[in-house]
Amino acid sequence: MHGLKRLIIFISMFAAISEAQYLLPITKNETTKQYYTTINIGSAANSPVNLLLDIGTDLSWLNCRKIKSLSSLHLVPCQSPTCKSIPSNACDGKHCLYLQQSPFVKNHTVSTVDRVVQDKATISTKVSFRPFTFSCVAQTHIQGLSPPIAGVLGLSPGEFPFWRQVTRAFNIIPRFAICLPSSGNGNFFIGGGGFGVSMTLTPLKIVGSDYLISPTSIYVDGIPLSLNPSLLESGAKLSTVVPYTVLQTDIYNALASAFTRKAIVN
Repeated sequence: MHGLKRLIIFISMFAAISEAQYLLPITKNETTKQYYTTINIGSAANSPVNLLLDIGTDLSWLNCRKIKSLSSLHLVPCQSPTCKSIPSNACDGKHCLYLQQSPFVKNHTVSTVDRVVQDKATISTKVSFRPFTFSCVAQTHIQGLSPPIAGVLGLSPGEFPFWRQVTRAFNIIPRFAICLPSSGNGNFFIGGGGFGVSMTLTPLKIVGSDYLISPTSIYVDGIPLSLNPSLLESGAKLSTVVPYTVLQTDIYNALASAFTRKAIVN
């Protein structure tokens, strides 16, 4: 693990019993600094799809034309329990739709409505589960993704992120961890007991579809920023898309101003 920048996220509801654990690779695209993993989707024996890791997205989405075999893909009906359980769901009269935002559109102001589908997913050492629920999007929606990546793998604390679908399918402990590499490859763990990582835990808050941490103070060149303590309580959102946290606007502005002043002086 030497030389790796670590982002470890543990989500545990202490609900399941099995000690099974699944391990997926994480690859960093050096040009775009995007982290992705590879799973197989569909009925084809070998149908790998590269998906961006996004802990801010609930329902995974991808360009389904990248799936080698669409023969086992099916649309989710409007009146199904699955559709009714998906946040931001809608209907076209017959099929379930999902309103989603691209993590690469400025200010996240552009959303698309795409069809919710299900298929078989294969992970780790050819372990498969069905159904894997996700959304098919148009090619234009994946703009901003590096060429090897066909979509986004949702890892939020919501109801339908990939890690939760896996743990439900195999009745394993609802927990995951990701170790993001500085370069090369990292690891994505799902389920199981300990992950063999020695670390100091920072308390994690879950608000909606976000993982948050509450810094107690922020220093620039040894001098603390003058901030309202209430801002720090939920001021930093963890992100695997924007390296590596997203600060509340007032905190970011104060930090940027202080850093700029110090940089000019030095």
